[in-house]
Amino acid sequence: MLEVNGEMRRTQKQSARISGSGGGFGIGIDSLTLSKEVLLEHQQKDDVIRIIYEWIRYPESPSEASELCATDPEIQALYAQRQSLELVSGILCRNYVRPDASIQYQQVVVPRALRTKFIQATHAGAINGHFGVGRSREKLKQVTYWQSWAEDVRLYVLCCPECNQYRHGPRQK
Repeated sequence: MLEVNGEMRRTQKQSARISGSGGGFGIGIDSLTLSKEVLLEHQQKDDVIRIIYEWIRYPESPSEASELCATDPEIQALYAQRQSLELVSGILCRNYVRPDASIQYQQVVVPRALRTKFIQATHAGAINGHFGVGRSREKLKQVTYWQSWAEDVRLYVLCCPECNQYRHGPRQK
């Protein structure tokens, strides 16, 4: 239950096959399954996520505003959301809460090297069927986060060979 404007509301916590209890952590989207070790390795190699890790572990790290202004815009965007970031079994995650507090997701912050794999799995995975931009975005939002994820999904679907071969505009009535 969550209190919003004096009302108690139920929240639906979703983490689409993200598990982090005990020693096991894994993430799965249809045909893509990543172990904790693989995801952690890629997050630690990523220049942006590595800096955010340090800020979460040592909150006093970003000492000056001028230092923050000189960083990558993606780092700035994640820093602005630092209250919603946390480490779950060592994996950097973002807690997403809809403005009306009706739905919550725990999203994995995806390193650059894995973004295309996640988009491909949500759009063209074994059971997804190339549903288009809207449904692909909705599935991806339930599990992952990065700054330009919505535009990346749009561009991926726009360039999808199967979608371009079989989809020829809106359906005729």
